[in-house]
Amino acid sequence: MSHELNAFIRECLIESKKIKRPHKKTARIICAFPGNLRHILNWLQLNKACKSIGEIKKAGNIYYVTVRVSSTSGRQKVKDLVKSRFGNIGRVE
Repeated sequence: MSHELNAFIRECLIESKKIKRPHKKTARIICAFPGNLRHILNWLQLNKACKSIGEIKKAGNIYYVTVRVSSTSGRQKVKDLVKSRFGNIGRVE
């Protein structure tokens, strides 16, 4: 019960702009094939959109990796880069 109350109070403070919402510094890239995922990661590194890359993991029939987004680009730029270059092959969450 106290956890729910703390979460409610936090959301109220965020809405009243007394505290800032934390920015996510990571993004998860999802693909159906590991080769396509490697191409996407290489493209992001060439464009200096990510600082570091985690290991490629498999969950069911998809492959995913968590990347740390660089401060100059941000998550939205990573999403735009992947969408414009690769289309529906990979997606960023």
